[in-house]
Formats: sequence, structure tokens, C-alpha cells
Amino acid sequence: MSADLTQIATYLKDKFGPSIINQLPNETPIRSSFYSDKSQSWAGNEVTYPVKTNRSRAVYAGADGGQLPTASNQKHEKVHIPLKFIWGRVQFSGPAMKLSESNEAAFGRVMSIEMDGLVEDLAIQCEFYYSHFGTGVRALCQGNPSTNTTLELDSPGGVAGADHGNRFLNEGDNIVAISPQGTLRAGGTRLITGINADGTDVTVSANMDSSWADNDLIVKAYGADASIAIDNTEYMHIPMGLLGHVDDATYVSNYHGISRDTYQIFRSPVISSIGALSLDVMQRAFDLSAQLGNAKISEMWASYPVRRALLQLLEADRRYTGSDLKAPDGGTKAVKGGDITFGGVPMKTAAYFPYGTIIGTDNRHKVRYVNTEWEWIDEDGSTLSRVSNQDAFEASGRLFENSHYERPSAGFRLDGVNSTIVVAHVM
Repeated sequence: MSADLTQIATYLKDKFGPSIINQLPNETPIRSSFYSDKSQSWAGNEVTYPVKTNRSRAVYAGADGGQLPTASNQKHEKVHIPLKFIWGRVQFSGPAMKLSESNEAAFGRVMSIEMDGLVEDLAIQCEFYYSHFGTGVRALCQGNPSTNTTLELDSPGGVAGADHGNRFLNEGDNIVAISPQGTLRAGGTRLITGINADGTDVTVSANMDSSWADNDLIVKAYGADASIAIDNTEYMHIPMGLLGHVDDATYVSNYHGISRDTYQIFRSPVISSIGALSLDVMQRAFDLSAQLGNAKISEMWASYPVRRALLQLLEADRRYTGSDLKAPDGGTKAVKGGDITFGGVPMKTAAYFPYGTIIGTDNRHKVRYVNTEWEWIDEDGSTLSRVSNQDAFEASGRLFENSHYERPSAGFRLDGVNSTIVVAHVM
């Protein structure tokens, strides 16, 4: 009888690959589109500067010998941009550090893997922050939750829509429910233990509290806590994002200290309930931002489904000529990650951008005010700290910043754009 693989399995060697292969996306295009203002030191708890909100109305044409206009003056208000605090934390044991010190022993050193990984993780979380409107809402409860462990969700990121409610939640997140009026619901946190592949719900570690209700806001918390306070959640603590910057008071009525109801010059042109996308409505948005804010739109932002809606709109106008007739290519430059354009303005896509929305921005007005760029906390002379009574260590990092759009009227937003959404859960 010949020896087969079963007989020789005990002395066959395993061949190991060269390294750990990262399976997670790590691009952060939206945050990167804000320029960092390093011209001034941010030493206080906010950035403030005056803005002109109205002209003097003491100009008029009259008759010879008539009255001069009644004197008036320029109108000014102050913008107040609060600082937002973002932290990250890692922990690993002494044995794990020692046993992963060499290339022969492990694919990577645990300290480098965890600390470098946290920096990437923070950047990805910031991409969610910079896409939305500063509340930290990840989804809404769809219907009154039962007191079980399945939480049905809709409106990902707080943006109305029935599809992919669990889009911005992942296994390992601790969450709380907050009423639409901003009151923390009873029952403490719940740990997400599973994500439904169809995008409709999550599974949590314990039955939900009976106080959780339809349209409650689902928000991330710092960790497990049965008696958590609202200040230990992300609610109203994240940096302002594009949905809040380019807005007409739908999401943010008080924009960095300026009431959009009182000062409508701080409202962006927003066209809602678009339905089927058209070239006319896109041109209308460009025209409105130019009329109201002298905008020179630099780029548009959209989700991948909305970009496909634009491509579908342009499909009928495509023509093949010359050598293309022998080998027609059914794709566009978007296949390789290139930008589709409208009037030369690129439409950029981002994995965390809200569905059904197009935002146009003039990048001259996008700024990221930074007090502290990402750094590991080491004021006591060491990045690593001992975990009490354990052979283990931890490191904590921080990023203190916020973003601002200096002229909201120099941008536009299209809401409710019809598109075909394919649930693709980004980790």
C-alpha cells in the first residue's frame, strides 16, 4: 500500500506567507479634502471670527434736492467653532509582546500591529464623522424594538431611507438609544455581536430595554456601561461633516453659533426629493451656488449608487467612433477609480457618504481647524502604561480638531436622488 497524504500528514510542513494581509479598506478621501489651517495656534476651546451677514441698506436713488438715505451699517455676527475630542486606546499583554518580537516567531509584532492599526481605525472613523452632520447618529430604530436581541434599523447615519440601516455599525460597537428629543434611554449600553447581511438589523448581547422606541437615535458609546451618562457617548461630540456644512437647516439649524433661521445667508442651496437625476437639476444646483455664494465648485461628493445613477443618465449619449468600433468598451474611467465629471467638475465617491445625496463644494472654503494632530499620549515620559496588577500594557492617543465651511451658500446639495442600492457593508 502506497503512502498517501493521510499517512504523511504528521511530518509535512506548512508554508507560511510573508506577512499579514489587510482586508479592510483604508482610504479617507473626504477628510483629506479639507485643508488644515496651520496659520494660527488654537489655544482656547474654540475658533471664533466675525462674518459679514448683511450689507448697509443706506443706498438709494432719488430726486434732485430730495432726502439723503437714512444711515445704516454693515451687519456682522461671530462664528464659534468648538473643539472636538477624539481618542483611541489599545492594550496588549507582556507575553504577547515577548512572543511576537521576532520575524521567526510571528507575522508581526503585536505592539506595532495594534498601535499602527489604531491610527488607521481612527482615520476611518473620522471619514464617517466628516461625511455627516455632527450628531454621531449611526441609525434610527425601525419600529418599536421588542425586548429581545434583534434591533431593526433604518436611516443610516440619520439620513432618511429604508435601505442598509446597519451600514455604520459593526460587531464590537457598544451602542445606546437616545430619544429624538435628545434624552438618553434607560438600560445602559448594548454590545453588537452580529450584523445582518441584508443590512436591516443588528444582534446585540442582551435584550433591549423596554424604553427604546421607534425613531430613537442609535449612537456609539465608549464601552460597556449599565448606567452610562450621555457625555460618555458620541452624541453631539463628533466633528461637523459635509451634511452639516452644506445644509439649509434640515440637519443643522445652528451652524457654529449662527442661526440659519435668522441668517439665511448661512443656508446652502438644497434641492430635495430629486427622484430621477437629471442634467437640468444638476445645472440648477451649480447656478444657485454661483448666484448665492459666488461659488466655483471644485468637486462633487456622492455614494457609489448615486454615481451609477449619473452614469446611467449619460449612457444614451455615448458614441463609439474610429478604432473604438472594432473593440467597444462598455465601461468608463470610473471602473479604474477615475472621476466622472459634469462640466469638468469631478464627482468623487466615498464609502461612508450618505445614500441618495450629492454635495458640491468650493474647496476654497473647506477648512480643518486642528489643535492637536494625532499623537500618542506621553506627557509622563512614556507612551506605554502598565495595566494595574497585570503583565499588560496600554497606550492611548488623541486628536483634537473640527472642520468648517466658511461660506455655506457657496455649495449645494441634492437630496433624495434615486439609485439602486446594493448592500455592501464596509468595516
